Amino acid sequence: MPATTRTRPISREDRIPTVARPRNDAYTILLCISLLATVLGCLMLYMDFSKYGNDKPPAPPHVSPIKQMAAEGAGGGAQPIR
Repeated sequence: MPATTRTRPISREDRIPTVARPRNDAYTILLCISLLATVLGCLMLYMDFSKYGNDKPPAPPHVSPIKQMAAEGAGGGAQPIR
């Protein structure tokens, strides 16, 4: 009687080829640097914004357009031709 070898059935993991993970390159480092710069920029923006508090800014003075044109000379600063 011939000797039979018992083999295990082929599983799903045996059929899927294993692939090595790609190495980190310069683009990955640049991506990390840009993430760090973005987070740092957001932090600095928050710090600048928090200086102002919750106070409303003062209202700008109201100047009517006609008075403003009269004050500017209404001619755009051009001298008349004589």
